[in-house]
Amino acid sequence: SRGDFQPLWINVRIPRGVRGLYQGEMMVHARAKPTVRIPIRLRAWGFDLPKRPSLVNMFDFSVADDVSGFARRYGPLDDAGFEPFRRFMRYLTDHSVNRLFYNGPLFGSGLIRVTERGGHFESDFRETEKMLQLFKQLGLGFNHWHGPVWPQAKTYLSFNPTYRRFRSLGQKIYRNRRFNQCLLDLAAACHRQLEKIGLADRCFAYLYDEPHKPWHVQHMGMLSRRLKKMCPQTRQLAAIGQPAAIQATLDKDLPVDIIVGHLSYYDPKIRARIVESGREYWWYTSN
Repeated sequence: SRGDFQPLWINVRIPRGVRGLYQGEMMVHARAKPTVRIPIRLRAWGFDLPKRPSLVNMFDFSVADDVSGFARRYGPLDDAGFEPFRRFMRYLTDHSVNRLFYNGPLFGSGLIRVTERGGHFESDFRETEKMLQLFKQLGLGFNHWHGPVWPQAKTYLSFNPTYRRFRSLGQKIYRNRRFNQCLLDLAAACHRQLEKIGLADRCFAYLYDEPHKPWHVQHMGMLSRRLKKMCPQTRQLAAIGQPAAIQATLDKDLPVDIIVGHLSYYDPKIRARIVESGREYWWYTSN
């Protein structure tokens, strides 16, 4: 109808090794309307993108039903929803976009079956096999674990169906011994599973997101040290906006391998200290 707008996404596949200026036109047909011809000019600059992306960048897509509604629309990932998920992941890969950074695809999917025995938590990864084989085929790196990346427990549990057994604890969840044991047991088990299928070197454990209160840093430190002891080969990542929290991480010499600093607080002295410590420095911006 008059005044409506319909965006169109046009893919132009350029063969490798091509350069120069190309021209053509696109024809748009609408019922009972004259055909519209739109001229197109395209310049290929003479360089090729890497066949495998070198950056782990974020394009947020959660499969947790409370957040995205994905399962309500397409069905669960272990059934009807897997094919739409596979197509979408392939589409993103074709455009050099990797969305497996933030919302952990394994623990966010609810496909891992967890059993508590004798104060520890055992994991069954059989239902994740198709998903993991897809990631292996696509050559993606990803966040394999979800530590408490949201200081708000309600939001955290909405992203992570695996941990909803602790919903009744509310905001006290992060101080709960059973919850923290569950986090660590599952992180170590997940890394061992990824080692078996040859994916461990592409993954990292997203340890914490934006710790900015003293207890956040203390909690992150406890998880970091215990995870290092339980699973020394796991790479740990923390997105830390506040410079004071980065300084505390370095002062305490926490075994965090990748510190992701907020661009708003960029300080070349802090960056230099991170790099000199042997850690990787990434950056992000938000809000």
